[in-house]
Amino acid sequence: MGGRVRDHAAVRAIAGLHDVEAAAADDVADAEAMSRAADLLAAASERLLRRWRGSREALGRSDLTP
Repeated sequence: MGGRVRDHAAVRAIAGLHDVEAAAADDVADAEAMSRAADLLAAASERLLRRWRGSREALGRSDLTP
């Protein structure tokens, strides 16, 4: 009977490791998605800043203050 208990504990431990591995993979995917989102936000911010500077220059305002 002791062998069965050990086997059951081993199966639970392996299942737990699989759960940890799956959670880690999810965390990596989330981090990659957040990194892509940050890159997109930075690019959008840069485009907005260029537009704002262009509109300021078109109005003859070279001082880049609002």
